[in-house]
This record gives sequence, C-alpha cells and structure tokens, in this order.
Amino acid sequence: MTLSTPGQRIGIYLRVSTLNQETENQLLQLRALCEQQGWRVVKEYVDVESGRKGKRERSDFAQLFKDAAHRRFDLVLFWSLDRFSREGITKTIAYLQQLDGYGVKFKSLTEPFLDSDNELVAHILDQRAHLNRNLRLWQRSRYKETRYQTFIYLL
Repeated sequence: MTLSTPGQRIGIYLRVSTLNQETENQLLQLRALCEQQGWRVVKEYVDVESGRKGKRERSDFAQLFKDAAHRRFDLVLFWSLDRFSREGITKTIAYLQQLDGYGVKFKSLTEPFLDSDNELVAHILDQRAHLNRNLRLWQRSRYKETRYQTFIYLL
C-alpha cells in the first residue's frame, strides 16, 4: 500500500509547545489533505508540550505509538518533523523506525520528501536498523567473551 492509496486509515498527530498556541492551523490543512486523498481519519492526537519531551511527558504521543502497535491506522500524518519530535535526530529516527516496524507509514505535510515512500528515508531507516542489529551482536559477543575470560581467571 502506497501513501496515495485511497481509504487508508490515518492517525493525525498535532503538537504545540504552549497553551498560547493553537493546533487549528495544522489541523485544517491535515484534514484537507486527508479529504483530498480519500483517506479516513481514525484519530487525532494532540499534545500541548515541548517537542523535546519524550513519550512519558506527551500522553497523546505515547498513545499514538500504542495504537500504532495495534495497527489502528495505516499512516501517521503530521504537520512537520519538528511538530512530531524535537528530541534530536537519533531519537526522532528511532520513532520513525518504530512506526515502520509496526507496519505504519508516516508523512509530513510541509516536507514532501519526508515520508515512508521516499527511497532515501527508507534507506536511512534500513541502515540504522542494520547498524543496531550489528551493535547488539557485537555487544553479545563481547559479553560472552568477558564472561569466558572471567571464568578462566577464576580457575
């Protein structure tokens, strides 16, 4: 299923940093895109919190990931990457990778290059997953080697 497939179930994520800001400008354009594409909005997730805060502090962000894990929608749509997360590149890519692992696509409205169907984005996510797997394997081998050396030392 590509991003342009009509009938997709959409989870919209909105975030502002303070109570003085409104999500309405984001929401209207995100809903308009869904209508234009023939997508069905399943749920809107709204946080009034700094994007530098993680899932613990952003309750709707955390709920978005719980719902993604249960495949309650096919795609997460957000205004821009900085509305999704400002936790730094490593954490942000990890979030996108987590969605990808659940089989949920993502799309930024204002950054057309930032979506699951972009080959470069897909390649970055794949390479990061590959590096993480290699790191875990290396850590396990080092752990086993250290345990073996400790055992030999104790003899």
